[in-house]
Amino acid sequence: MTINTQGYGLGLMKIPFYESFAYGHTGGIDGFRSNSAYFPADSISISYVSNRTRYPINDIMIGVLSIIYDKPYQLPDFTEIKLDAEELKAHKGKYISKELPIKIQVDVKNNHLWAQATGQDGFELTASKNGVFSYPGAGIEMIFSADKKQFTLKQGGGSFLFTRE
Repeated sequence: MTINTQGYGLGLMKIPFYESFAYGHTGGIDGFRSNSAYFPADSISISYVSNRTRYPINDIMIGVLSIIYDKPYQLPDFTEIKLDAEELKAHKGKYISKELPIKIQVDVKNNHLWAQATGQDGFELTASKNGVFSYPGAGIEMIFSADKKQFTLKQGGGSFLFTRE
């Protein structure tokens, strides 16, 4: 028998949701993600498991619980526009920022824009408007100005300017 001395995967956390609370746990490894919670006062259980997530699981859980508990909730807008290859190619390149110590490589793959930051995995961006791309799984929005060869990265409340090298 092996004893887990790192503390990973042990125990349940108390999870608040408005005036209710649940006991639950989240997990993830190799691209697989899970989230499970039990609300004892209401006899409600909810679980989510995914092997590829483009939208934050926490946001999915909040949405489902908001609907269950009749709380205000605005469904996300998943509007996606298709851009032609020339529009996408205008954004290709390696970008740097004076505000963050990373470079971001932007490429076109399978008629979609892809981004990859230094030391990170690449990810596919979704176009919502011409020049505006997002990756909801990490809360990323990239607003391109092709004529200036720049984009603004918005994530976690921050806004960072990147310029093509």
